[in-house]
Amino acid sequence: MLAASAGADEPVRLSRPAAASAEWEDFGAPLPDGEARTLSAVVADADRLQGTEVLVAAEIVEVCRKKGCFLIARDGEATARVTFRDYAFFVPTDAAGKQVVLSGTFERRALTAEQAAHYAEDLGQAPATDLEDGFEFAIVADAVRIPRVETLIGLSGTSSGGWTPRREGAKGRKKTTRFDESQPPNR
Repeated sequence: MLAASAGADEPVRLSRPAAASAEWEDFGAPLPDGEARTLSAVVADADRLQGTEVLVAAEIVEVCRKKGCFLIARDGEATARVTFRDYAFFVPTDAAGKQVVLSGTFERRALTAEQAAHYAEDLGQAPATDLEDGFEFAIVADAVRIPRVETLIGLSGTSSGGWTPRREGAKGRKKTTRFDESQPPNR
């Protein structure tokens, strides 16, 4: 694991990618080859897919703000909480809003009101006061592929009075990473 030294609003990145390209990073293990199904299609076929390995495409709508130890994935009306096998890796806390592909074991499982309240707190939300026991769709992921985006490293003024972002690597600046290279990889 990598040490986190970010402030409250800065992204936390505790795991190194297992594989990466200029367009994406795989966290956990390299993403296996295959055709990803939408999360909506997986949830619609939940009884048949219970306990099976799935390759799923969805949007990350929320990430655990403490360390990226789980995420909420959505596709249309379908949602699933995604955790990471054996707590072996985490995703960057600023991954919300990205379209991802992930692989792991799909299941429908019981969710207590206490668990739901705990998850809400980890997402930085106040738990609802009227929570009841229920269920959730969940995926225990082995791999999560997250697309890269340009990292904003500063702002420069424009003649129109607005602001134009300067991006990492612009004008020959060396690209940087946000984790401590001196630490060993998490896997």
